[in-house]
Amino acid sequence: MKDTKVIRQFLESGKPVLAFNNTMSMAGNDQYLVFADDQVKKMADWIRTID
Repeated sequence: MKDTKVIRQFLESGKPVLAFNNTMSMAGNDQYLVFADDQVKKMADWIRTID
């Protein structure tokens, strides 16, 4: 079960929430970044861009 309280806290703090299509919940927020299930490298590359 996904802990929506934790996800909500991240969203409220301005931190991005990353997920794959098959694991996302609470989508529809600009900070919620959803990648296709086969885009592991794309997600990892995005994470590397964070300062």
